[in-house]
Amino acid sequence: MNEYGRINVEGDIPTEFQDKVKCKLSAPWPGVDLVLATHQHFIEMKNNLISRTVKLPEEFDCVEKINILPSETDWFYVLFATEKLILVNGPSFKIFKAFDNVESAEIKDFIDVGKPLLFLELSTGESVLTDGLQNYDLKQAWPPDEANQAVNNTIAKRLKLTSDHVKTEEQKLLSLKRFVDESYRCLAHKYNHNPTIQESSFQGVINPLNDCYEKSKSNVIQIKEKHVDVWQDRIVCILSFQSRIALDNLTLQSVCEEPSTVTTKSVVAVFREDGQSLYPEATDHLEPEETGFAILIVPTSLVTLATSETVHINMSVKASQGCSTVDSIELSTQTLASKLDKPQNPSTKFLVDILAVFSMGVQEVVKISSDLGNLAEFEKVLEECGLEKSVNRFGYHCWKKEHMLFGSAIIYKRKSPQELSARLYALNYSTLGLVVKLLQKSKLPCDTKISLFKS
Repeated sequence: MNEYGRINVEGDIPTEFQDKVKCKLSAPWPGVDLVLATHQHFIEMKNNLISRTVKLPEEFDCVEKINILPSETDWFYVLFATEKLILVNGPSFKIFKAFDNVESAEIKDFIDVGKPLLFLELSTGESVLTDGLQNYDLKQAWPPDEANQAVNNTIAKRLKLTSDHVKTEEQKLLSLKRFVDESYRCLAHKYNHNPTIQESSFQGVINPLNDCYEKSKSNVIQIKEKHVDVWQDRIVCILSFQSRIALDNLTLQSVCEEPSTVTTKSVVAVFREDGQSLYPEATDHLEPEETGFAILIVPTSLVTLATSETVHINMSVKASQGCSTVDSIELSTQTLASKLDKPQNPSTKFLVDILAVFSMGVQEVVKISSDLGNLAEFEKVLEECGLEKSVNRFGYHCWKKEHMLFGSAIIYKRKSPQELSARLYALNYSTLGLVVKLLQKSKLPCDTKISLFKS
């Protein structure tokens, strides 16, 4: 349910809304203070607040009149426009039916059954008499024969069961299609990996070429810190490094000392500044005194299926200007259980986590905007969705394993009170899509749009 703004429904519509409101109806139904129609939305208000909204079709230009149509089990808002008419279900507040080519429409008790019906005359020559849920045969004598009515009811129920079954199967097919599409994108992302580690390549890292070795001796690249963390079924190894000179063609070389063949993924990243926010970005270039991060993602199966108790991975950062010294990381089952070398400083811990999500998962840049309202409550909405404020300028994140948004983060920059750009991070596209869905269903302004950013 979206809530935005306050309007005094006891008097006239405020000046700032008059150019947007095309039609209104006061106290249409018990518990409803006012309904009004704009060029794009039909809006219901309770207690001076917008309680529900529904977006009108683009071809539905201008609502001229609003009325109420009660039926036996439901009730409907009837929206009249030039040659068009829409039924909006009252309880669900969703568009139920739409009619085109309408020449005339009227609501009254046409067949003396003690309830109003909607009668439509269409330009095609057809006529429709309905209570919203059921259409009445204009050629049939009223009241209808009870036996025929029982047959019609039975057929209608069977048709409804068949229709519901078809809709259920259609939803299953759509869900399967989404699953296949997501699996394809995730596989394409995961398999952007390093060549398979082989024992034969070990000597190339331990004993590099003479020129690279000489450059590494001069400390062209200095390793500052190393961290090891475990995320689900993957081990994340991170080396932070710096250099006094600019570096190009940066890569991370790694090899396992024990005989094994596994698929790994590596990324060299830095933190970029965008306004008031910081975000990770893959790079192959490093400026002097800038801190870079070499990240290696290794499956836990390298440890759990190893024949030895410990596994040693040798890592070295290489650039066109030289190499770093070889740094060895020891992995064991104890690493998986207790997360050896886990940083205690909250700020450092967060940097390790955001780099892990960045290198393992997926990301999208989106634009979030609203024409009718502002995004002043955006931070509150993120907290209500289960995200917590990150350290420094890294937006919001969720590292709680029991939470459905585990492994997601959002780093954003405000461009105006009505627009911001955001970088969404998640371990997979399913979680990233869930973040977008929760934002769409939140208490942001009713016309809030979330779209992929176009540079």
